[in-house]
Parts: sequence; C-alpha cells; structure tokens
Amino acid sequence: MQNTMDLLEMVLEIERFSPHHNMLSATRLLQIGNYLELEEGQSVMDCGCGRGEALCLWAKYFGTQGIGVDVHAPSLSDAAALAQRENLSDKVQFVHANMQEYETNGTGFDVVACLGATFIFGGFEPAIRGMRDMIVPGGQIVIGEAIYTADNVPAELRDYEGDCPTEMKLFNAARATGCEVGYYSRASRDEWERYIFNRYRIRKEFLSMPYGPERDKASPRRWQDMYLRYRQNWQSMAFMVIHPA
Repeated sequence: MQNTMDLLEMVLEIERFSPHHNMLSATRLLQIGNYLELEEGQSVMDCGCGRGEALCLWAKYFGTQGIGVDVHAPSLSDAAALAQRENLSDKVQFVHANMQEYETNGTGFDVVACLGATFIFGGFEPAIRGMRDMIVPGGQIVIGEAIYTADNVPAELRDYEGDCPTEMKLFNAARATGCEVGYYSRASRDEWERYIFNRYRIRKEFLSMPYGPERDKASPRRWQDMYLRYRQNWQSMAFMVIHPA
C-alpha cells in the first residue's frame, strides 16, 4: 500500500505542472525532457511561455535554468507565483515582452521551446528559423503545433479553427529550414479531453472575454461540441524536437 500511495502522490505532484492552455500534459513535458537529455545547469528559453509550467517542471526535475517570454502579463504573474511556490525563483525568470522584439544580447540556449505559440514568430517555419538563431551549436528546438490529421477537413472545422498544417507539411517545412525532426508525437486522447473538458479553465477564460464573435466561438458548449463533432477526428497537437543539420 505504501508503494501505491507513493506512486499516487508522485502522479498528483507532477500533474500540478500540466498546462491548461493547450494539450500538453506534465507527463508529456517529462518525456520531452528525457528525450532532450536535459541536465543540471542547461539553459532553456520558452517563447510564449504562458504560465511557465514547462520551465518550472524542467527546472524542478532536471535542474535546468530558464527564461520565459510572453506578452500576457496575467500569465506571467501566474508563472512567477508558480516558481515561487516551488522554490524555483533562482532557476527561472519571466520577461514581459514581444518575442519578435526580445533581444537575447548574444546569449545562446541549449534548448529553445515554443509550445503552441508559433504565431508569435509568424508561423511554424519562421519560428524554426528564429529559434535556431537562439540556440548554441548542438542545441535543440522544441515545438508544439496544432495540425489537421487529414487534407480534407470539414468546412465548419476550418471556419472555426482556421488554417492548420498537416503532419507532412510540418515535416517538409522543418526540412526546408535545413533541420531534421527527432522526437515526434501527437497529443493523446487523454491530453485532448483534459484540455477540452477542464470546466474551470473554460468558464474562467470564457467569462473574461468581451461580448462578440470570439466569445461565441469559445463558449463552453460550442467548445465541447466542436471537439465531439470534429476536432477529435480531424485535429491534434504535434509535439516535436527539431535538430538543425
């Protein structure tokens, strides 16, 4: 029984680092960290870091040093609070800035990540090029990107979600920049449904929106219905580690 309880406590402990703003789970972040072979003292930049879960989890379990950049001040406040609660304020820092205007002052990073926010660079391929300029020789790039799982998706989904690449387009775009894809995986059904049916997150973010088309688009009922009707079959999130050649 003691071993069972230790495992339960470990799972609950790790789950506290699962982001609520995309399909990532803390387990996924640990898998990626293992693939990257993160270790004590390595440097990580998180572009569009949100609430800082990735940087804090990697710092706690791998000993990395991190900088997160985001334009959303409330998310950065949450990130700083998470770092303080976990006694990680000496390992991670968060900067309120537009990523395209942020200056690294010549500092290179072992890992540069952008998990669900490549739009801050202008898209997937520009993100790879911009992130490649921030890594040290031998450094690695981590990207999470929304994808369509087929070429011909229903028109209602495309109208709702906009343009997303297919997996093949992602791989071709990465190769066009002179890089190769190493780790690759799609979001699991559990990650998808944790993201879609987190009622507290949906209600909080829905109520913070102004009235108008975007609020209607993100209403809890429509959000769930689009997943049940379309997104679970034709959309996913791709997670990849990219290696410059």
